[in-house]
Amino acid sequence: MGKDTAIAKQIESSAELTKKLGDLVEGLTDQAVREFKKATGAELPSILTALVRELDTSMVYSTTPSVDGTLASAQDLLTAAIGGNAPEIVLSSLSVVKEVAQKVIGTGEIEVGVHSGAANTKGVVTAVVSVTALCSQKDWLTQRDFYTDQYILCVFRPTPALTTILHPHLRATS
Repeated sequence: MGKDTAIAKQIESSAELTKKLGDLVEGLTDQAVREFKKATGAELPSILTALVRELDTSMVYSTTPSVDGTLASAQDLLTAAIGGNAPEIVLSSLSVVKEVAQKVIGTGEIEVGVHSGAANTKGVVTAVVSVTALCSQKDWLTQRDFYTDQYILCVFRPTPALTTILHPHLRATS
């Protein structure tokens, strides 16, 4: 949940690479949204209906990311959005973030591909999806290879109608 600004600055110096990056991010976003539906059974809730809806891109060198850094960013976001009124929901959401972060960066090497996790705590669903791609220095004219990650962190209270289409493990209310 961070961005290496040096990578972005290098890419933004070229109109061709800027377009290429836009296309990459658009493709990763589309894939992340499709994977969200696969992980939950539901469409990605709008920003108006979700308690938390973070859809963002990060670009990092392999030595940059850490599970702890990802958790700290998520905790700040969740605490600001949900607050102290529902600490069990914040903790459950952080658990899902940690699960996915460990799949992507927990081994010390970034894992390319799609990783997701979801849970229901007291009727509130948390879903995290990460789509990670390796970008070669040759293709991107950067100092070294880097990774681009499109991620979704969404916390929402499904309506009764939406609950019926969620995956069975997300229908539980406790």
